[in-house]
Amino acid sequence: PAGLRVVQKTHIELRAPSPLPLPEFKTLIARLQRFFSLAVDRTLHVESIKGSSTELAREGPNGDASQVPIGIYYGDFPRSRSENQARSREALLRYQDFAQEPERFLSLWSENYNNYEPAFDLYFDVAFGAASTPENRFLMLATAIEVLHGRKYGGRKETRLFDRILKMVKPFRTVFGRRRHQRNEFAEVAWHSRNNLLHHEPQTWVKAVSGRELWALSLKLEALCQLCLLRCTGMADDALVEVAKASNTLTARGESRFGAVAIECSHGYGQDGS
Repeated sequence: PAGLRVVQKTHIELRAPSPLPLPEFKTLIARLQRFFSLAVDRTLHVESIKGSSTELAREGPNGDASQVPIGIYYGDFPRSRSENQARSREALLRYQDFAQEPERFLSLWSENYNNYEPAFDLYFDVAFGAASTPENRFLMLATAIEVLHGRKYGGRKETRLFDRILKMVKPFRTVFGRRRHQRNEFAEVAWHSRNNLLHHEPQTWVKAVSGRELWALSLKLEALCQLCLLRCTGMADDALVEVAKASNTLTARGESRFGAVAIECSHGYGQDGS
């Protein structure tokens, strides 16, 4: 009938083997919030948190004690009207992608968060709108790539961003360019642009880009970050390629070009990077 729509809801219940201290519990909530925000490519918010204490109980109707629910304050990010309205084709990960083993997915995500925490924090600062300018956004994503590469593959601190990107896009060739020169161009332009922003030597970094082209470049970096973060759930690279194919968002970001083209933007920035 007109005016009706089908809404699908999913309920996931997590149980700890023993009560968690409040700081540990809030850390777990933050990590779950970030996982689901990444999965749907939207900033999701925690509606409410309630806990209980072994020191507070009340008598039930049958005379047995029951714990008293306690509301817990949880600092969250500012809301916008467009948030929490995920669309399946825009999502990076759908429920069926991890429905068979949600416990393994979420456990690996939380464990790997410890290993890659600086990169996670940089990416989610960008995703949640903390980057004040398109240039800062690009630099934060580039640094996240460096951290992800360093934690996964090791290597020397002075390894070029060019080499790090080439290494990390290799499993996702179909996403970032089937031809080697396409992937080389992505890595080289990102390397030159980052160095130009940091050292302000445009005559040296001749392939540096700015404005709309820098925005397109940052979209590709964002897609690479997202695939590497999703890998932290234990997903295999071939499965991640299929995830990218099914996501309009990842496909569009992976195919972003560094030219005067119309680019569909998100996170509140305009096409000119403003």
